[in-house]
Amino acid sequence: MCPFVVINFLIIALVLVLTASYFLRWRSSVDERLALVGGQRKDLYRWTFSSQGQEVEVFHHPGSRNRPSELRLSVSGDFWANCVIRKESVGDRWAQEAGINREIRLGDATIDNDFYFECEDQDFLNTFLSGEEIRSALRNLLSWYDYLEIQGSRCSVVKKPCDIRTVDESQYISDVAVTLVTVARAVPFSAKGEQSATPLTDELKRSQDFFSGLGGALLMLGVALLIWGRVQYESVDIGRIFQTSLWFSLPIAVGLLLYVVHETWGHSTSLRIVMLAAMLVLPGMGMGASGAVEVSNGLLDASQRQELNTRLVDKRVVHHNKGSDTYQVTVAGWETGRGDYSFSVPYSLYSQLSPGDNCVIGTHRGAFGFEWVDERNCVPSR
Repeated sequence: MCPFVVINFLIIALVLVLTASYFLRWRSSVDERLALVGGQRKDLYRWTFSSQGQEVEVFHHPGSRNRPSELRLSVSGDFWANCVIRKESVGDRWAQEAGINREIRLGDATIDNDFYFECEDQDFLNTFLSGEEIRSALRNLLSWYDYLEIQGSRCSVVKKPCDIRTVDESQYISDVAVTLVTVARAVPFSAKGEQSATPLTDELKRSQDFFSGLGGALLMLGVALLIWGRVQYESVDIGRIFQTSLWFSLPIAVGLLLYVVHETWGHSTSLRIVMLAAMLVLPGMGMGASGAVEVSNGLLDASQRQELNTRLVDKRVVHHNKGSDTYQVTVAGWETGRGDYSFSVPYSLYSQLSPGDNCVIGTHRGAFGFEWVDERNCVPSR
């Protein structure tokens, strides 16, 4: 046998042995750490524990660059809490100073200045963080992960997408799991089917769901109207349409946002709700209003088509990262002050066209005076 092949085989075998040895030692270390708090391994990423007379499960997802890393503890019932605890940011401090957000304070500067509590239950936080052991455990968790979330049947710590090697090194997993169990055991939870003592969805949560749903609906409606208008009644006066639509869409959008501010002001997540609503409502109203004007301008138009002669001045291929290329031609404006007009054509026609070829554009006056196009025809000269 060739010595080179033997050496390669020995190297591969050594790597496999070292990898297996490292994994077994890591798993044994994790099992020993979890056994200290009554944990047992279920499979590679799951462990079970006993807490408050019930069996709970801990699941570890290592994460990737595109998915958050998460260590999640699940119970059969519901936790008697609904909160997110994370490190306080500059934006949090600004929102509080501006009076937009109101955060629950515990009266301990070492906790209040380091962490931000997205929670509306003062009594729960006072009880939950009354002991130094839990506060120390919380500091440890948030030194490894971005936030701790207690909601419904889950108590979890999450790290946003990042390089797994800098966050979830194997030696940390057992420490995080033990710490998470320590924290979770300080939060009462109900049995399966039993009503929890504290409502899990309060008025603020319902408001957040309502406003995000309304904003999402407006955004989807806006996109649909914009596409309908661009495809069916494409106007060559889109700039004027956008300016006109702003006159009535902007006041409506501002009014909706002021209503959101009024309904959510003075809570721990007020700024987030307002920003989410703004990101959905403003573009949704803008696109929806423009699309509605363009669609109405064509749909209600009773004018006769005018066929206008012009000439082709340019053509180009538009390359896309995904999907096939598109082939665009540009024709000269057909009246004084009218800019050039571009549109897509099939490749079979594109390959035969040359600058200077004749083109016929079918237009309508538009119900609101915005000229729109319903026919484009270029004739090759060769």
